[in-house]
Amino acid sequence: MRTGAARIVRALASTFGCGYIPGISGTVGSAAGLALVWSWPGLKWPLLALTTILGFAIARAAVRAFDDPDPKRFVLDETAGMILSVLFVPAEPMPYLTAFILFRALDTVKPWPIILIQRLGTPASIMWDDLAAGAVTLALTWGAVRIGWI
Repeated sequence: MRTGAARIVRALASTFGCGYIPGISGTVGSAAGLALVWSWPGLKWPLLALTTILGFAIARAAVRAFDDPDPKRFVLDETAGMILSVLFVPAEPMPYLTAFILFRALDTVKPWPIILIQRLGTPASIMWDDLAAGAVTLALTWGAVRIGWI
């Protein structure tokens, strides 16, 4: 991969540098997704489509650019997963905070079946496991909102 192309891939995959924050890159990438939907709540669908399509499109190139089969600096998956987490949730502080905490917990612990997706070890599985965590978070957070818990 050409140096310039690799730089672009690394910038996009790291959500413009969020992936370079040591120790908390996934949290920062998730916070970036939350900041995007907080700033533009009417654009949740386009933001989800953009981050998801872009993430899948660059996953294989990012594996090469970072020279790692599961690069920790690749946090566009966390950004997309977080956006999915709040897709149908009201743009209010408590539901968003709940979704953020739950998403980070699921992404960190990776319960079954999310762990099975990660273990596939393909470039696409980099995205799929976080989207699965986002889907579970969305279902739980939306349900909690609907029954009045948050």
